[in-house]
Amino acid sequence: GTFRGCIGCIDGLQVKIEAPVYQAARYFCRKGFYALNAQMACDSHRRIIWCSTLCCGSTHDSAALNLSELGHILADDSHPIQAMFYWLAGDDAYKGPANNTCSLLTPYDCAGDEAEKKKQDDFNAWLSICRINIECAFGMLVWRWGILHRCLNHPRHVEHSTLLVHVLAKLHNIACDRKIPVSNTTRPCKMDSYRGRVPGRGGGDLVGRDWAEWRIPNKYFDPQDTNRGRPGTRQPLRDELADRLKFASLGRPK
Repeated sequence: GTFRGCIGCIDGLQVKIEAPVYQAARYFCRKGFYALNAQMACDSHRRIIWCSTLCCGSTHDSAALNLSELGHILADDSHPIQAMFYWLAGDDAYKGPANNTCSLLTPYDCAGDEAEKKKQDDFNAWLSICRINIECAFGMLVWRWGILHRCLNHPRHVEHSTLLVHVLAKLHNIACDRKIPVSNTTRPCKMDSYRGRVPGRGGGDLVGRDWAEWRIPNKYFDPQDTNRGRPGTRQPLRDELADRLKFASLGRPK
């Protein structure tokens, strides 16, 4: 079709955890609780095709993606994916990584004259339709597994929580393949979000920077890697798709 080439959509999920024993402030996210930043991508069937739980809850989504294996692939100009007409749909949080690759598309800022703004707004609407699948996948994942309704309780061994998230994602895929419906009897309980507590200051960081507390080595971690995104808006594929939508008179759905 006109809006072709999308192989998945990506977003971050804040998975609630008990306050870790070590460097708890790094896990305190902007939503007001301790969490892991779980980066996930799903397909049109809402199956999770990629998952990374390397980072603490205070880490921004773009930084978490940059520090993952997928982020390194997307930032590699020599990787074969750069020459393919396939891409992932992301939200505004991934504008930095999207500037480094043709395989990650984010919404326009809707700047320019009226005709240009309308073209960009139409593209944003269709991109949002693609991205809704990852939001639905998150809802299904949390609703299906009751353990995610409350804080994961591994304060001394955070790696156990990260492993659990990966296992639940794989079980979610099995349930999707077998068309097992999400149970209507499982209802989220009121979760302890640690609201009102004032954590110490601390920026986003990898869960495992201190090897004493992270016992599973990560071969993709480089302490010197910042990779915040190069300047410019290198998204020619996005412009091409926006032009195709305009040529096909596919505006924002009513």
